[in-house]
Amino acid sequence: MIKGITQMNVPREVYLFKAGQSVYDTLYVLEGKVELLTPPPDERVQGSVTGGTPECLHPMPNQVPSNISAVAASDNVRVLKVDSKLLDSVLGWDQQEPETSTGADMISKSPQTAAQTSDWMSNFLCIRGFQRVPPENLQSVFMKMDSVDVNAGDVIVKQDTDGDYFYVIAEGHCRVTREVPGKPAVKLADFGPGACVGEDSLISGDKRNATITMTTKGRLMRLPKQDFVKLLKEPITRPLSLKQAQEQIGQGAAWLDVRMPVDRTSPAMEGSISIPFFILRSRFSTLDPAKTYIVYCENAQQSSVAAYLLCKEGFNAYFLKGGLMAGAAKPC
Repeated sequence: MIKGITQMNVPREVYLFKAGQSVYDTLYVLEGKVELLTPPPDERVQGSVTGGTPECLHPMPNQVPSNISAVAASDNVRVLKVDSKLLDSVLGWDQQEPETSTGADMISKSPQTAAQTSDWMSNFLCIRGFQRVPPENLQSVFMKMDSVDVNAGDVIVKQDTDGDYFYVIAEGHCRVTREVPGKPAVKLADFGPGACVGEDSLISGDKRNATITMTTKGRLMRLPKQDFVKLLKEPITRPLSLKQAQEQIGQGAAWLDVRMPVDRTSPAMEGSISIPFFILRSRFSTLDPAKTYIVYCENAQQSSVAAYLLCKEGFNAYFLKGGLMAGAAKPC
C-alpha cells in the first residue's frame, strides 16, 4: 500500500474511534456503513456515512479530540486511513510564500523534491498547483490510481498516439524524447520519483507529443484520462472569455503568447510576452511569480496545457478560451 495511506477492514459493531479520543489520522469510508453516535452515556445515532455516497468524501473525525463516536454498522466495512500530515502538506500551501522556479531544465518541482525523498506521494502533494485541488478530489485520485510495475526499456507513452493515462513516477526513472523523422530522437528531460508525466495530451486533446521510456526498473501510478480531467485538470486549468481576460489585463495581468513564430496567423496581443510552448518549462524562472498570466495561442490547445503547467509551478495563470481564432480577438 502507498506510504501514508492504509486500508482497514472493520467488523460490525467495532468502533473506528470514540468521542473524546484524539485521532490524528483522517478516515474515509470506502465500503459499508458507519454510524455516528453522540458521546456517552446515551450514544444516540445522529448520522451515518455509507461508502459510495457523496458523504463518504467528507473526512472523519472533523475535529481533535472527536466530539462523536463512529462504529461499523454493517459487515465488510472498509475504511481508508490517511496520515493527516499528508493532507496538511496540501492545505498548508496557501499559508506559505511563493517560491521561484529555478527553470534550469524541463523537470518540475516534483523531481527536485524527489532528490530529497523517495516518497512519491509527498512529492506529488508538494506540487504547488495542487493547492487549487479540493482535498476530496485528491482522495479520489489516490483511490482511483492503479499501480503498474515496469522494467528498463518499457515505453510508457508513445509519440503520436492518443492520450489515455496520467502517470506519476512512484519508483525508478524515465526519459522523455521527441522523435524527428530521419534523425535521432531528441532528449527532452529525465524524470524520477514524484514526477507527473503524460498530462499534456490529456489537457489539449492532441496526440502525444513525445515518447517516455523507462531507463530503470520502477513502478508507476496511473490515472485514467476521464478521472484526470474531472479531478485534476478542471480545478487547475481555468479558461477566460476575451472580455474576462481583458478585465484581468486592466487589473495588471500580462498576456503570454505560447505560439511558435511560424504558427502565428493572428496578430499578437499588445504588450504580450512571447515564449513558445516547447521552451516554456525552461523559462519559468524568467516570469514574475507575483503576476497573473493570461496564456493564449491560435486555438487554445497549447495554451490550455501551458496554463496548467504554470499553475503547477505556483503561478496564477488562465488561458484564453478557444484561443485567438474562436475569440476573434484583436490586439489590445
